[in-house]
Amino acid sequence: MSQKSKKAHPPTQPDTNISPETINDFTEKLQELTEAVLALSQPSSTTEEPPHKKKEPDQIRCYRVPGRVVREEQESLIEYKADNLLDILQKAHNEFFIISYLLRNFNECEDVAGEIMYQIGEHMAHPIDMLSRLCGMFVDYHPQSFESNSDC
Repeated sequence: MSQKSKKAHPPTQPDTNISPETINDFTEKLQELTEAVLALSQPSSTTEEPPHKKKEPDQIRCYRVPGRVVREEQESLIEYKADNLLDILQKAHNEFFIISYLLRNFNECEDVAGEIMYQIGEHMAHPIDMLSRLCGMFVDYHPQSFESNSDC
């Protein structure tokens, strides 16, 4: 073997045109997004009622739900990996929150390419589909009076 083939060649750096400022901006936005996602995963203290507020009495309601809706509900819970309908609503809310957070953090002077806007639209389609399915289910919930149904 020749001496040249025994020498190790240093790895070549990829040729990029990304400025350090752009990388720093991206890193800051990613950090903010990470903090926002972590904040979403923390239990909210706003759900607790203030002690001075008078508690309203609970209500018992009865609804007639067509079998098709019950089947759709079960399919949705499996598809969205949720325990109940509230979990699906929370997942849709979280997706909208993250997308809106990203959009708010684009600088006004930044040029957003068509492909980026297309991808954002594609990501928004998922929570919109979730909400659309839930609305389609709830429209068929029919209130029943206690007198007309002894099961309530």
